[in-house]
Amino acid sequence: MKKLYAIVAAFATIISASAIEPVQALDTYKAPTKIAKHVTLPNLGTEAMLKPYAAETTDLSIEALAGEYDWIYYSYLTDQATGQAQGATKSVVGIEIADKAAGKVIMTLGNTFALEGTYDAATATLTVAANQDLGFNEYNQMQVYCYHMRWNTDGNGRNEVSDPFTFKFDGNALTLPLTEGTGNIAGQMVDLEIIAIGNSAKGWFIFAGDNEISAKIPYADRMPEGTWKSIGKGTFTDGWQVIGYLGVPDYTETTWEVEVEQNESNSSLYRIVNPYGTKTDSPLADINDDENNGEGYIVFSVENPEYVIAYPYIYSGLEDADGAYINYNLEGFCTILNELPAETVIANKDKLGITEFSTYKDGKVTFKNCVFATKSEPEATYTWQDQAGNALVGASYLEIDLSTSGIEDIISSDNTKAEYFNLQGMRVDTPAAGQVVIKRQGNKATKIVVK
Repeated sequence: MKKLYAIVAAFATIISASAIEPVQALDTYKAPTKIAKHVTLPNLGTEAMLKPYAAETTDLSIEALAGEYDWIYYSYLTDQATGQAQGATKSVVGIEIADKAAGKVIMTLGNTFALEGTYDAATATLTVAANQDLGFNEYNQMQVYCYHMRWNTDGNGRNEVSDPFTFKFDGNALTLPLTEGTGNIAGQMVDLEIIAIGNSAKGWFIFAGDNEISAKIPYADRMPEGTWKSIGKGTFTDGWQVIGYLGVPDYTETTWEVEVEQNESNSSLYRIVNPYGTKTDSPLADINDDENNGEGYIVFSVENPEYVIAYPYIYSGLEDADGAYINYNLEGFCTILNELPAETVIANKDKLGITEFSTYKDGKVTFKNCVFATKSEPEATYTWQDQAGNALVGASYLEIDLSTSGIEDIISSDNTKAEYFNLQGMRVDTPAAGQVVIKRQGNKATKIVVK
């Protein structure tokens, strides 16, 4: 459970009682050992085709800036046991308005270190001066400062700079844009922006790179309504998360048994129960930080067995230092989040970068186009990549016979009346000869040329 805290109001009281001992940071840059995530957002080539989910006007006021944030960063402090970087670290950031008219705020890092900043709502920019004196630490007998470091990844080392930190605010998160380093090849090497708290001669309390600061927006699952009943056990192969830890093709060699439930109000709707539960054989059970023993779900619909949808906004039950994960697919992104008919998605699959769709056939659900989000970024479409930047993309599989649970009732016969749509998803009552349309018959959709 994340702690709630009171933002420190008095700038001078921040660290005099601190009993944390400073440690040294790594002398050379080392890439994170954990495989990184990256965002791959589908693009239909025209914004008019995408309908944002619950879109709202973004509030960039200083009042919107104030509040509590989750802070995830990569700590380059030396782990005393291993001699390596401490790695992914979770903390908190608080922002309090000090002088609204002047745009003055107090930005408190980790409940402890308070920095003065100035916010410009017109540009949505929070400027925090470097080299701020944070007072004298009695316990360690050292003066403490906030340094702005730029760490040059081409081997030129880390450098203290006098430039202020310039955070951009988007109404939800604060980002610290990377700055191209002096002497680097344009577009190839960029510096790491480092927030360093401590004393360059004594040691550091914080040495943070890859900073992600996002608002603590209450998250709630959007579980489909209705009661659920167990239909038995299935065999699960995970291309969402295990692939990021084991890589390709090793992840396909790891399978485990999971419980599967069916929605009693919608017979085409199913969910995998606690896929990463700490009491399961999941290879991620031992590293799962979820406080409820990995309680979570992967919800999917086989209404169209040739277009299986994995639902967004359903927490999977897996949490680590990088976030609490939501597993879904691009079919879910397009059809649930963006309310695009399956016919439109199928017609524009090339623009979406989709080659195959998720299916259910012969007792096997094959989840293609696997992406994931986190509770702090529930509409993101993350995938995994290795240290060389190569994408780690693979399918997930659930082997279970759904025929005994009533799925045969939703697979339409060839006698169902056909419907036709143009490539923009608009219904066509009488398609003309030579016209390219999407033919939907029952739950099957195909692209055809009318004769």
